[in-house]
Amino acid sequence: MNPSLSSTCRAARPGSAWTGSRAPAASSRPTWPSSIPMRRRRRIDARARRHSRGFLLVLLGLCPAVHAVDIEQGREIYLHGRLRSGAPVTARVQGDVPASGEAVACVNCHRRSGQGSNEGRSVAPPVTAEALFQPRKLPIRRVFSSKSLAATERSAYRRETLFRAIREGRNPDGRTLSPLMPRYRLDDAQLDDLLAYLSTLSSHVSPGVTRTEIRLATVIADGAPKRAAETMLAVLNTYVDTLNAETRYESLRATHPPVHKHWQYGHYRHFRLLVWRLHGPPATWREQLEHAYRRTPVFALVSGLTGGDWAPIHAFCEAQALPCLFPNTRLPVTDGAFYTLYFDRGIDLEADTLANHLLQSPDRGAILQVRDDSPIGRRAARRLAERLRSARPSVQIETLVIVPEEEQASDRLRTAVADRHPRHLVFWLQDGEASALLVAGLLPDLPQETGVHVDSALLRRLAHGPLASRSLSAPYCWRLPDPRDGQLLRVRLWAQRRGLDPDRLDLPTLADTYTALQLTADAIRHARGLLVRDYVIELLEHMVDNAIVTGMYPSFSLGPDQRFAAKGCRIVALDGPRGRLRPVTPLRTP
Repeated sequence: MNPSLSSTCRAARPGSAWTGSRAPAASSRPTWPSSIPMRRRRRIDARARRHSRGFLLVLLGLCPAVHAVDIEQGREIYLHGRLRSGAPVTARVQGDVPASGEAVACVNCHRRSGQGSNEGRSVAPPVTAEALFQPRKLPIRRVFSSKSLAATERSAYRRETLFRAIREGRNPDGRTLSPLMPRYRLDDAQLDDLLAYLSTLSSHVSPGVTRTEIRLATVIADGAPKRAAETMLAVLNTYVDTLNAETRYESLRATHPPVHKHWQYGHYRHFRLLVWRLHGPPATWREQLEHAYRRTPVFALVSGLTGGDWAPIHAFCEAQALPCLFPNTRLPVTDGAFYTLYFDRGIDLEADTLANHLLQSPDRGAILQVRDDSPIGRRAARRLAERLRSARPSVQIETLVIVPEEEQASDRLRTAVADRHPRHLVFWLQDGEASALLVAGLLPDLPQETGVHVDSALLRRLAHGPLASRSLSAPYCWRLPDPRDGQLLRVRLWAQRRGLDPDRLDLPTLADTYTALQLTADAIRHARGLLVRDYVIELLEHMVDNAIVTGMYPSFSLGPDQRFAAKGCRIVALDGPRGRLRPVTPLRTP
């Protein structure tokens, strides 16, 4: 490096114009598995220290333009395609097609982790600092010589060649990049901001991971149904104990793994499960979660049960960038956040399915909703009324709020039905003995032409009780009951072989909790030591379609930025005292 360049680079050290007030802080020192040699640890530690002083300066051997680097500006470009001024980033795709803003955000293809993605034959490679600033070599060429494989190899990027790739679409060796790669209109300062943000992607192991263990947590609130809570805890503890017991020799293999098996054994860690119990009103839950997390950070939140609102836990996880994987809730948050994956849209999906069914029904009389004052009842009734009124403004729909446990509940309900003569009667009541008795006691007195609709939780209870000889319907998002169902049989056998009695457990909670842990463990194993939360979320998005899912759902899939794995629901009818369910509509996505 010539003297003038050296003096410029010295001026770019911490506290100078290069770092500025928003320079990347030195990443926390990682904890290393014993299988990684000391010499390699020192090299990686040295590289991390150099990154904290400005990764371009050291990795490229050049000093970038002397200006304050704004990582937040780089983050906006990468995630949202937006400049500091608020103006959208502009680019051209496929040669001459103009595009801007969110459409050209880097995250669309290279993902939050920077580890890239693929769709068919189109591959978006990793854009982390470690991937960009070293040559890309494919060992497979030693066995199979191929021009197509040769085209995927390249030299290491330098600052100028990376700027050229972003602006002109040419790699360090002059080869043209895919036409899907936008050609951006960004100046040097904006590109330096972007590259400073790239240096933070997947740069260190996420909290909750030590050299020997990975910590997971689950959440149980005071109001959670007792049987479901006992089932969830039994499955979680049994699954984690079994997982650790079946891999007890992996810790020895991880110490000195064979060279060709390092990718499999070298990243083994013991699983540890923490149970976070929430007390008091939901408004205090986030503070309790923050206290528990400060005391013992975890890598991810798995399953969980509150019996009501999930929004405080959702907000906590998004604020901490903490994966919240497949909680047992009927009240998910649907704001399009990144770190929370749900089984389905819960009571919203049921209300939307029932609304579509009522809109298609030839009987367009008055509708009476009967709900309790629970969060589920309030949300379901509001959602159904909004959907019906938006599609048919003239619809006649009223809502009656009752407390099923009160002595006057039955009289109030009968009076309301006699006064209004509804064509459809919809019940949004908490799953309980009082609710089931209230509905079952009313059914014999209703005219046969009155349609009776309940939610899926109340349907399950009514199906096992003495109903009158008449039909009622419900939105049902699970697979229809079948004693030959191989998926549920598998999880029942798993429970039996580990000393659990499936007949005493809540079957949906058993199946869904098992599925949540199975998918989480598989994603962590496929990460192969890259235990970065964003990357594990992205793995789950891609691997769910090919996983053996033992949950209750007839279809189960995820994709980039999809947060609800089960998207379909159907209307079923419960015919008389036999308690048999029959489908009324096919499985549809409302």
